[in-house]
Formats: sequence, structure tokens, C-alpha cells
Amino acid sequence: ILISIFTIALSWKIGKMPYLKKVSICFWFNGEREAGYCAKIAVVNIGKAPLYIKEIYITDKKNRHLGYKNFFDGKKDFKILKSNEELYEDIYVSDKKKDFKKYDLDFNGRIKVIVEEVNGKKYCASKGWPVG
Repeated sequence: ILISIFTIALSWKIGKMPYLKKVSICFWFNGEREAGYCAKIAVVNIGKAPLYIKEIYITDKKNRHLGYKNFFDGKKDFKILKSNEELYEDIYVSDKKKDFKKYDLDFNGRIKVIVEEVNGKKYCASKGWPVG
């Protein structure tokens, strides 16, 4: 019985592998601009299945939207990111609440980058901001 449970669990894990979705999100700032700050976002699909990205947005720790990028181009409202592909985007962020001035040396845990798929699944990254 124990061997059959192990075999079923292993089969289930192997069966899900071709449909695995994993995302790596890297981000950094390019300094202050007249319209706010410019955040550079790099999204890498490190999974096996393609991602259908609807939008990328930046929020603060209270989930207030600071900036976003949607991919509506008139024909389709998503960007396809195949396996092992990269996507680089510039997002201009408004700093009305002065979050960037307040935490300008350490954004970790305070500013989040969220990548949202067409089906509503969200990939979030808030750690990894360059410090200093």
C-alpha cells in the first residue's frame, strides 16, 4: 500500500511537469524623472508552459497602485512569454504619497511588483530591490 501511494504521488508530480509555470522577476530603479520614478522590470519565464501576461503593476505595502503597464494593443490584451523568454519593461511610477522619498535606500517588503496573467493568476515580488 505504501509503495502504491508513493507511485501515485510520483506519477502526479511527473504529469504536472510539462504544464509548470514559474516566473522570475527582477527590478531596479533608473532614478527620478519629471513624471515620477522609472522602474525597470525584467520578467523571465523559467517554467515549461507559456505565460499570457495581461499587465504588470507596482503597488506599495498598502496595495495602492503606483504604476502599471498593460499589454492591450487593439488586437489582443496580453503578451505571450514563451519558455525561457525574457520581457523588459519601463514603468513610470507616481510618488504622490512620497513612498520613494521615504524608503529610497531600502524598498524590500515595501514596494511590490505584480505580474498578472489573463486567467487572474498573480506573481508577486517584493524582495530583491537593490539596497543602497
